[in-house]
Amino acid sequence: MMKFNCPHCEAALKVPESKAGIEQPCPACKEIVKAPIPIGMESLNVFIDECEQEHREFVEQPREVPVAQVDAAKSRVHPKVLEFCWWVSIIVVALVIHAAIMQVYVKFTIKRELNKAAQDVQQQLDSIFQ
Repeated sequence: MMKFNCPHCEAALKVPESKAGIEQPCPACKEIVKAPIPIGMESLNVFIDECEQEHREFVEQPREVPVAQVDAAKSRVHPKVLEFCWWVSIIVVALVIHAAIMQVYVKFTIKRELNKAAQDVQQQLDSIFQ
């Protein structure tokens, strides 16, 4: 919980960390008060927003997979070589998709760990200053 005073009536207020930066009416004077953002939390929120934006862009980005149609009968390349190349291209596409998924997973794992660390630090600070 974050503790701060209303800038209008000086009433002591407490809000959870999840409400940092949110505007709400003061229970005492009914004026709109913005909950402060703890030190370090703002840069964490910027990082989280960037991760979420990159994820949205990645998911929403249209993908076109070019399909090469080769007539094996007219080609001078042996059909087994063509089949091998086809399988290699499938594996490469699968690896690219896997790498993209892992990148998103790692970013969200980092986000979760940073949130946990920020909460731990806030709890330690709260216990020190109580």
